[in-house]
Amino acid sequence: MSATSPYTIRHLAKGGPVGLLFYASIFVNTQFFTEDVEPVISVLNEAFSQDKFSNLISYHDNEVLGQIQRSQVVAASIAGDIYAAEDINKTVVGAAVWFEPGRTLFDSDDQRASALLPMMTKFSPQLQKWWKEEASPSHHLLFPAYKQLASLSGESAMLDSWHLQSIGVIPEHQGKSIAKALIQEVQAKVSHQSSP
Repeated sequence: MSATSPYTIRHLAKGGPVGLLFYASIFVNTQFFTEDVEPVISVLNEAFSQDKFSNLISYHDNEVLGQIQRSQVVAASIAGDIYAAEDINKTVVGAAVWFEPGRTLFDSDDQRASALLPMMTKFSPQLQKWWKEEASPSHHLLFPAYKQLASLSGESAMLDSWHLQSIGVIPEHQGKSIAKALIQEVQAKVSHQSSP
């Protein structure tokens, strides 16, 4: 984003916010509040509310979609990175959920206990069954592109690199390079970490 952009990118990481990033200025905040992630969950839910795939996996139920988004954000708060794009009024308008190399969604007991299990218990028995039997990334009918990509890049591709789990911008702010800025923030972090 340019220095004249009305948006800022805020980084929420494992255990909470590690900084408020505004172009060249860095303000450190080590407190983590639930209020910080609720707007992120709401933005992702709104951003994906008209998405065909999201409607498929949520049975066209906004409450279920909200639980799916919540589970990803909670899991990333334990083992990943969460970035929020805010407008000049400090309203979250975009968000990205990332996992660093070596980590993936629901790969640990604490993620499963804090994120996956609460999500599944909110689902109807029919939806729970569908998720357990059909919604696995290894399922060949639901995720053929994923299987093809994994076979081309090797089974450990997601563990070997940064993995973008979810990214979304609310409809009225789409087309303003917000998602691009959320991705560039991690690219800059990775470049900085790999520099001598």
